[in-house]
Amino acid sequence: MFGEPPFLIRSIAAVPEFSREIWIYTPGGEDPTGVFIFFKGGRVHASRIDEFGGLHNSGLLDDENF
Repeated sequence: MFGEPPFLIRSIAAVPEFSREIWIYTPGGEDPTGVFIFFKGGRVHASRIDEFGGLHNSGLLDDENF
């Protein structure tokens, strides 16, 4: 439905169920809103809408619930 994400964070593990990805979609322009879709082991784990300031030092993979 959304197509390829403009931003993608991927952590690949030797055991596939421990692999994690975060797909991030933004409306573009000056709007800092992002739609975050979290995948664990190839399945959607969670999603949220939040401010997105870029990938550098985002710490998204450090979330203890993910």
